[in-house]
Amino acid sequence: MGTNNVEKDGPCCCGLMMTKHQATLIPASQAPSPHEGFRSVTPSLDLGPDPQESTSEGPGSCPAHLTSLPTNAYGSLTFLNEKSGAREPAPYIRMAADTPMKSVLTLLSDYWKVLDPKPELVISVVGDARSLQLDGRKKETFTSGLIKAVKSTGAVVMTGGLHAGIMRCVGDALNKAQLIVKREEGERQGARCLGVAAWGHTDQTHSLINKDINTPACVRYRVKEKVVLEAPLSLNRDHTHFLLVDDGHRNRFEGIDDFRSLLEGALCEAEVPVVVVVAGGELRHIRRCFRTLEQDIPIVVVRGSGTVADLLASAVSLKHSNLNNITIWSRLKQRPVIKELNSQHKKECEELLLKCCENFDLITVFDINSTEGMDKCILQALLKYKDLARRDVELAIKVGRLDLAEVILIHGHDSWSSGELKGCLMTALLMEKVQFVELITKYETMDALLTVDVLCSLYKEACDSSPFLMRLLERFCLHEIKDLRLVHVNNLLKHMMRHHNDAAYDTEGASVTTYSGSSSTFQDPYLELLVWSVLSQHLQVAEYLWRKCCSPVSAAVVASCLAQALSTYLLTMDHVAGLEYQRYKAQFEDIAVGLLDACYQLDEDQAIGLLEQKHSKWGNKNCLELALVAKDMAFVSTRAGQACIDRRWRQGMSRAPGLAVVLANIFPLLIFWRRLFRFQKEEDGQKMGVVEKVAVFYTSPISKLCAHSSAYGGFLVLYTYVVLFDFKYEMSVSEMVLIIWMFTFFSDEFVEIGSETLPTVREQLANWASSVWNKFDLVLVLMGSLAFCLRLFRETFSWGRMAYSINTALFYCRFFRIYYASTHLGPKLFILYKTIPEVVVFMALLVIFLLGFGIASQALMHPARDALHLNSSALGAIMEQVLLTPYWQMFGELQLQEIAGEDRVVCHQNSCIMGELCDNGTTNCRPELDCVCENPNNYTWIVLIMLSCYLIIGNVMLLNLLIAIFM
Repeated sequence: MGTNNVEKDGPCCCGLMMTKHQATLIPASQAPSPHEGFRSVTPSLDLGPDPQESTSEGPGSCPAHLTSLPTNAYGSLTFLNEKSGAREPAPYIRMAADTPMKSVLTLLSDYWKVLDPKPELVISVVGDARSLQLDGRKKETFTSGLIKAVKSTGAVVMTGGLHAGIMRCVGDALNKAQLIVKREEGERQGARCLGVAAWGHTDQTHSLINKDINTPACVRYRVKEKVVLEAPLSLNRDHTHFLLVDDGHRNRFEGIDDFRSLLEGALCEAEVPVVVVVAGGELRHIRRCFRTLEQDIPIVVVRGSGTVADLLASAVSLKHSNLNNITIWSRLKQRPVIKELNSQHKKECEELLLKCCENFDLITVFDINSTEGMDKCILQALLKYKDLARRDVELAIKVGRLDLAEVILIHGHDSWSSGELKGCLMTALLMEKVQFVELITKYETMDALLTVDVLCSLYKEACDSSPFLMRLLERFCLHEIKDLRLVHVNNLLKHMMRHHNDAAYDTEGASVTTYSGSSSTFQDPYLELLVWSVLSQHLQVAEYLWRKCCSPVSAAVVASCLAQALSTYLLTMDHVAGLEYQRYKAQFEDIAVGLLDACYQLDEDQAIGLLEQKHSKWGNKNCLELALVAKDMAFVSTRAGQACIDRRWRQGMSRAPGLAVVLANIFPLLIFWRRLFRFQKEEDGQKMGVVEKVAVFYTSPISKLCAHSSAYGGFLVLYTYVVLFDFKYEMSVSEMVLIIWMFTFFSDEFVEIGSETLPTVREQLANWASSVWNKFDLVLVLMGSLAFCLRLFRETFSWGRMAYSINTALFYCRFFRIYYASTHLGPKLFILYKTIPEVVVFMALLVIFLLGFGIASQALMHPARDALHLNSSALGAIMEQVLLTPYWQMFGELQLQEIAGEDRVVCHQNSCIMGELCDNGTTNCRPELDCVCENPNNYTWIVLIMLSCYLIIGNVMLLNLLIAIFM
């Protein structure tokens, strides 16, 4: 082929027989557009002698006889194997060994998305192609360590891609691990595993060639399990992508070593770290390792896996013992694998091994018989990269190696920028690695680490992983959020906590894409992270962040409040997440209760001081007010909580009986009677003047409540008098006073709305309407206004009286608001309020039976009704009989006399026909009209049966209602 010694039917220098060469080559003009620029190599068909080439080239080389053409093999492989199940097709392409690495990287990143997103690591596995000395426990140790490294870092694995040796071992491991990797289009099964195989040693290459050079091939590929010595090998089914490298040679592996070395170097230049793992291997892999080390790429050598790996491991161990090269080689050459070599190969092997030992700092030895995981050795090798300190710590966080992260921080943190530590902190928080957060904060304070930018980035990452958070943010911002900022989080916190005041959250220019846009920090960074962890469902790290907060009691209550609000929102969107938030709400409430009880036992005054401390961030609310927002009734009912409420209730008075306060509102001189009232300042030894005592008394909540209750009692007396005795067409003086008094009640509601410290009127109204009593007052305002308007006109005066009368009942019900403050009546009122939903459910069930029985009974008792002759009074009577009669019957008013139908015959005229009536036994007949007639009295028995069934069902339901209420 390239020399005059080659016979036409003899072997070619490429490794094939001369008869196997193609006689027809693909024109260069037929390059496929999707992979333009990728070319393959085909040996030329040249049978004539060439004396010049014969003298210039040896019989084993033939570069002058290689032709580079546009690739004719690319597309996707679908592997046919019953055991492996359905898999996504694996892309493949045939390319020349001298293809520019820039084009290869473009293919991997832009088209195949193997490098998009950019991986944290590429693990290149090198080893025996046919025989592998890993079996049993050794194989399990190797594969489990590899899988742990891939899972923790999301690494891309690169092998030779064939179905034999170490390549098959790696493929089987990735298949059994059932890895789930995330892509933009969703989650997929399987890690990214790139096979860089030699085209000349790949089986069934004829099936991979495109029939139409411009159309990607869809090949159904069957893997051959049997490995035949020196024969081409099948591609491994567990690889996801294949680069089929063609260097012109056939039936040999050596051609891809240089290509893989160049690809690994190109990946490193593209800032994708590469670690080469050597397991076993042939002697040619010594040169492969030397080329790798020349590019400053770290190597993990698996000791105990055979041949080259054991040689390198021994050489490195001897080098660590500070032995010279002569001693090292004298010990290595005694190995059987070296003794079998000829002198030339021994010299080459010596030279390469000793050169590898010169870079022993880039070689990490993993003993496969040890208990240590190979994933740790891979990470240790990765740490040998320069200028990758932050990524090294992030990888240590992902792998969960606290000891390695600490080593990196100890030796290199002084030279790090603040941004690098911020990135490590973000990784630790997002992965909820509490120990790593603690480690990072040893070398930099959280005040310096948590800036506005970092918190923005954390919220953005949370929105990417938790879609419900973005939906909540958009819901309260009332528009789609394209660029998340803290001002959007601020709006959400205002709705959840009623108030949120923080200047850092109002920074419109805070970007989420960099760490250098804003260096603004927070007063309590741990509290901000606690809020983030609760909102983003990173609840495992929340307890640690709570411990670090400046005010642990209020922080626990805030976390409970956020969890309560989120559980309310999520129960309709994600029931499981809503229940989890309820559990965390209870957990933080228990934490707050336990901490407050412990403080109260140590110092009562200090504990009460903690509760009374106002927090400007939450609208100057204290802990008790925040607990009411969170509905933390257990926190409010603690001894410290009740003592604080009692102190605020009397506000400066140490003794103030309720009845005495009522009398003192009428007779102010009673304030100075020490047997009734005692003031806190006087008991502390301070003097109080008359004005000061009067001011303390009348500004205390208990005095205000008693004065309001007395005044409201007087209002009800006046209202009762007007409705019963003084409601005339001409408005009386008492009614005018009553209307003015009602107007003051109504104006109080507007004052209450205006007193809210929320920024917008809409938020003020929403906060005001969140109270049941305020909603009830709104009904009173509307009914009172309607009654006043109706009574002004002659035509609607009677309707005005009815509205006034109905309003009387509502005003009396409003007195329940005063009961609510009583320790005895308040709980009973709460029970009554809780029974309302049960009553509504009961009525929804009862109305079905009520209507069914009412309509059925009326249809039987009154068959002669005609819709054409109904008027308003008749229609009202029917509605009363259908609805009210069954209702009263359920409560014992059976009205049996009305159930019996009227004893009269009702005939239907359209049914009448003319017939004959004959006397018995005679032919004396006379004509008679025959009609269909009914007597309602005949239906009484069936109505009674229906009534008995209805009463049984109704009474059983009433009994169940009572049980449900008091359970």
